[in-house]
Parts: sequence; structure tokens; C-alpha cells
Amino acid sequence: MIIPQSKIQLGYVRHGDFGCGCYFARNKTDLRKRRYIYSESMDGPAYINVNGKNLELQPIASSETNGEEGVGRRSWQTFTAGDLRIRLELTVTWVCPPKDEGCEVTYYKAILTVSGKGQKITENLTGMCGC
Repeated sequence: MIIPQSKIQLGYVRHGDFGCGCYFARNKTDLRKRRYIYSESMDGPAYINVNGKNLELQPIASSETNGEEGVGRRSWQTFTAGDLRIRLELTVTWVCPPKDEGCEVTYYKAILTVSGKGQKITENLTGMCGC
């Protein structure tokens, strides 16, 4: 008898609003309503929700992001969570104006890929990092 594998389904991270951090959602409406697919505290781990369960992500690699953030700049991070591998590819879409000293937010478009158990799922996301 073959037991079917459960399909990887991304849900909203429960209790994923940490204040300063990075947050990504399927669209701007979900971002405003704090329905995050990916959530990361500035001082703590990142999370995604797979099949109804929040998973803490363990970082394994990232691209260098030294220097000024500018529109169009790309970066990536990879993580593991159990037997899943997660990749977050980021492209900067908006940065604070140079003379706005109170602005602490950068906006991104992102591609989140979760693979494992012979499956792969990719989601296009929008998000922000900052306070």
C-alpha cells in the first residue's frame, strides 16, 4: 500500500508580527492586514507556515548585501526547516528618500520557493523590511 505524501501548502504565519523585521505576503492587501507568508524578526528567526504549522527557518546561505540598498538590487537567502529547503529571492522596489532621516523601510518583490518530499512550490510575494 502506498501512502500519499501531503502536499506542501503555504499558509499565514501565526503570531508573526514582531515589530522591526521583514514581512512578505501574497499581495499588498494581505501585507496591510498582516497576513504574512514569511515573517522574520530583526533579532530572531524567520518563519513560514506549511500545512497549518509555523516552521522556524534555519539559515544556511545568503548573498552579500554590503553597500547601499537601491531599487533593482537583488539578494537571496536559503534556509532549512526539517526536510524542507526554502529559498527567498529579493528585488528592492522602493527605498527611503535620501533626505528622509525618519524613514526606516525598504520594499521588495520576492520569490519564495519551498521544496522537499519530492515537491516544489513557488510563490510571488511583496513585502518590506524595517521598523
